[in-house]
Amino acid sequence: MPSSKVLSLALSNNSSKAEGPWPKLGILGGGQLGRMLLEAASPWGLTARVLDPDKHCCCSALGADFTIGDFTDADVVENFAKECDILTIEIENVSVEGLRRAEKSGVQVFPQPSVVEIVQDKGLQKQFFVSHGLPTAPFVLLANGSMAAEYTEFLPAFLKTRRAGYDGRGVMAVDAHTPDAELFPVPCVLEQAAPMAKEISVLVARNQKGEISAWPAVEM
Repeated sequence: MPSSKVLSLALSNNSSKAEGPWPKLGILGGGQLGRMLLEAASPWGLTARVLDPDKHCCCSALGADFTIGDFTDADVVENFAKECDILTIEIENVSVEGLRRAEKSGVQVFPQPSVVEIVQDKGLQKQFFVSHGLPTAPFVLLANGSMAAEYTEFLPAFLKTRRAGYDGRGVMAVDAHTPDAELFPVPCVLEQAAPMAKEISVLVARNQKGEISAWPAVEM
């Protein structure tokens, strides 16, 4: 599975550990992606720790060193990281401040806190695309969803909460007839609908040595 190749790249960063013992891996989040990461780590003999607020999450029964805790709490993340050599995430909604503290203490954090900060905010994502010349659909940033009615030239469009949205959650199609009461009452991105024939996904991993692995493009 792709996770095993990502682990191979990550572990090759430090040649002194190429033959083991492997560094202790910490994972913030114990959902499905965390489970797949643990399964990929198993053949390597990696020691893995998992932090999740749900004692019944996917990872809790896989034999990992499981800790119940809030990964959005900076103090909890910082304390959890003290027993880790490498810290990663399987969900974006984690404490960036906690990641920064862990990195400052010497723990290797991937993705880096500055990257996670952008990823967890769709508004920052869109601004990053524009500032780096990356194509993206026209958009406006809104203090709340009800402001969408002020941008009729964007409609029909998609309204997305800036934070805490995933797998379709926090996303809705809107037009001039969408009732105001249905619009998200939180900071949002209003994104103009784009004509799409299909959606393609490509997964790429790069380690600190600059080695890159890419997987075949797949249709979503």
